[in-house]
Amino acid sequence: MESSDTLSQAFLSRTECSVPMLPNDISCSGKLIEAIEARGELFDVDCTYMESDDTFSEDFLSRTESVAVLPIQNSSAFIHVAQSEEPLSVETISVKEAEVSELLGTTVSSENEAFELYNDYAYRIGFGVRYSTLRKRVGSSGFRGREFCCTKQGAKRNKGVVGKQYTKVDRRTGCKAKIYFEIKPTGDFVAVRHDMLHNHEFFPNSLVHHVRSHRAVSSSELEYLQHLKSKGVKIADGFRCLQAEAGGSPSVGFLLRDAYNELTKKTKKSFDGCDANTLINTFKNRQANEEDFFYSFEVDLDGSLCSFFWRDKKMKEDYLAFGELVIHDTTYRTNKYDMICGPFIGVNSHTHNCMFGCGFLLNERIESFEWLFNTFLQSMGSVHPRTVMTDQSAAMASAIATVFPQS
Repeated sequence: MESSDTLSQAFLSRTECSVPMLPNDISCSGKLIEAIEARGELFDVDCTYMESDDTFSEDFLSRTESVAVLPIQNSSAFIHVAQSEEPLSVETISVKEAEVSELLGTTVSSENEAFELYNDYAYRIGFGVRYSTLRKRVGSSGFRGREFCCTKQGAKRNKGVVGKQYTKVDRRTGCKAKIYFEIKPTGDFVAVRHDMLHNHEFFPNSLVHHVRSHRAVSSSELEYLQHLKSKGVKIADGFRCLQAEAGGSPSVGFLLRDAYNELTKKTKKSFDGCDANTLINTFKNRQANEEDFFYSFEVDLDGSLCSFFWRDKKMKEDYLAFGELVIHDTTYRTNKYDMICGPFIGVNSHTHNCMFGCGFLLNERIESFEWLFNTFLQSMGSVHPRTVMTDQSAAMASAIATVFPQS
């Protein structure tokens, strides 16, 4: 057995955040305690013994904070190690995508195309992207620009939750890389600014497919997994089959949890007794029990709900009385089903807002808006509004010119 002095010196010679391997028959002498306390001034070591005879003073235990518990074999002792409060010095990293941007001046026709353009570029470089700022025009409800940024931009806000047991690791680094698209009055998106300097390393080709913005389940893969699920095959087993056929995880392009999420989302939108079917049944019951209640919906080839609209008797009465001006705004999007909410709003004689109806769309295509406007017009007995105010969407403007040519 080593003497207490020898053990104390061996303990003090360790690095700041390491734990000494104590012998099995160690006795906690006064000198060892003094040595541990002296070392604890630097990195907060808390030794807690399971036996009541071997305990440290309460004032020592009260000023230490445990973040890890490391058991020692064949001993009743547990040593708790807390890291130093002083932050470690991290060397600043500066990585540039390229000397000259290949995206500046590129023009696309929609926000989705702008995002995909930047996302495809980011995949080749080795980083992920996400939606950032949407800038509005001064004195107007329209938008003048859309910004997309690196996924490592910013940092998590401290919500100040007291007593929280687990905190998710924040992997963001405050990266400033981004791209800004100017939105023209015609609805086109033009890349006018591209910041290419990152403060982190890029993902290698073997790992970039794990980044969220680069993961996607194609319709054929989703149909394949859904078919296997209907035959009693587990989703995890179906996912492994896809990996084997594609030659590995990078070739699949999504993770197992993405498959679960997409299958759940598709189930909720389809008419199989879930949310979509419940919604339509609610409309049917209201139409049977309420006078002049109107609703309409459309589905795609897979039976998934694409769009729906409804209005009640009071909404139609308000429209016939105050429908000279109709405001249609589609800047709201639901989180759960990723559908666009498009209410029809008016102003009554008391200058209060009144609703004429409400629709939900799956996308902002011209065909979707034409279906919604035609359905609205049908529900109102083909009475056209005199003026229609919108958020200056190019697709919506085209649909208004077709359905409401006199407005």
